[in-house]
Amino acid sequence: MAEHKLEFGLRIIDKLFRLGEILWYHSEKEYPVDKDNKSAVDVAWLYEVGQKYPLFIFEIESATTNSIVANPSKIFGESNQKFEKPLFLLLLKGGDWSGKISQLENLFGSHNYRIYRFSLDEELNLILDILTQHRRLTNSLNIFELISELLDNWKLLDINKILLHIEDLGFEKDKGTILPSYALLTRKYSAIKPHFIRLLKLKIEKPKGLFEGESYDTYLGNEWEIPIHLGILSAFADDKLEDKYFDDFMNWQEKSYYIKQIGANYGLSRDYDLFILGMAGAVLGITAVLFYKVDKAREYIAGELFDIIKNSDGFNPNTNIFNALWLLHIAPDTGKGKEYYEYAKEYINSNGGIPEKIYTTPQTNYIGFLEGDDNLEDYGKRTNVVSWTDFKENKSSQKFNADIVFDLAINYLTDNEDKWNPITNGQL
Repeated sequence: MAEHKLEFGLRIIDKLFRLGEILWYHSEKEYPVDKDNKSAVDVAWLYEVGQKYPLFIFEIESATTNSIVANPSKIFGESNQKFEKPLFLLLLKGGDWSGKISQLENLFGSHNYRIYRFSLDEELNLILDILTQHRRLTNSLNIFELISELLDNWKLLDINKILLHIEDLGFEKDKGTILPSYALLTRKYSAIKPHFIRLLKLKIEKPKGLFEGESYDTYLGNEWEIPIHLGILSAFADDKLEDKYFDDFMNWQEKSYYIKQIGANYGLSRDYDLFILGMAGAVLGITAVLFYKVDKAREYIAGELFDIIKNSDGFNPNTNIFNALWLLHIAPDTGKGKEYYEYAKEYINSNGGIPEKIYTTPQTNYIGFLEGDDNLEDYGKRTNVVSWTDFKENKSSQKFNADIVFDLAINYLTDNEDKWNPITNGQL
């Protein structure tokens, strides 16, 4: 069995081998097509290890030679009893063989034989056709791994067409996995961000809208994605619907259940108490920032957080100190905002102050602290909160960057780490 020695052929073989593994096939190189091992195909994708006949086979021609004719013949020349016919793809480096290629396609085209010329940038057609054939077998697709592989190793592909093709084919339909996959991809590739936002807009227009669940791998992503999703739409959808999205948020907060979704509803359950005390400030904080285009948003959201702190009688004051810290950062520059700031400042200072390490960088998850695994002193020496004027003067020198806020919001939805630092360059 002749093996490829030219760099082009070896590189394409490796790429197809990896692609098969990502699509959950068992990939093999130099797969024999007869029992005497006298003839082999460059790459074969099998349903599982030990399967007798592959589902996909690939032959790579590093240069256009007369062997182009022999390649399909060794497959289609065998009887079905000896070798069942798979989807067969022949890839060429190039060359002016358009007439010969046309003849081969006419001869073997009815057998699902296709030719892709890399010299003519036909890799995109190859990927699209592979996905179409793969969809005939399953609707499952690891979108994150597939797109990462294509963006990292198939440099010239139009990723926009590939994503739309995946959606049109119905991969992962009704599983709630596409949006979380796109969210993860945005952390590596900025080109995916518009597609994440596009899917969010499509989601909100569906009958179930906001309440159609998503399969994030995090607690915040699964339980509290709605305010973050609406905030992202308001900040980045560029459709002039910022006020509508904020109205949707208020309706979700106040009217989608018999009590407020994120409110001082202490005693419902231990898990909810832990969320309210340890994470409510983080979720409401990033939501307030995402709604930066809506003038009334910060005051409303700061008011919700104010109620959570004010009605926390019966809990150790230190357990709500992080919510108070968030209130400092999202209090708007209004009369009401100053009132909220002064309350949070007094709450913190009267309970011994706040460690300087987290004064300017409130974190999102203090479950360890709330459950007694941590002490506030573990974060360093405490300091008092400064005056409203000094705090605002300090923040006014910090530049706002909406893209950084988007990244922070995505981290909330996708990051399984216990603690993050959600304030960067004064984003809040």
